[in-house]
Amino acid sequence: MPLTAQRPDLSKLVADKLGVSVGSPLINVNTEVKVLSKASITPTEQLSLKMSEAKEKLQLREAA
Repeated sequence: MPLTAQRPDLSKLVADKLGVSVGSPLINVNTEVKVLSKASITPTEQLSLKMSEAKEKLQLREAA
């Protein structure tokens, strides 16, 4: 699975795999990361986020 800025809905993925409703299983999730290869990318392909933008988005999310 490629590394992206998208966040998968882990609770839905787990529930789908187990064939149960979301929220019913109690699970423990461990994430292991291994770098298999490195590819150079151009600066336009990199994600950047200014701290002021991050704070603003957090405030909007909290207000919702």
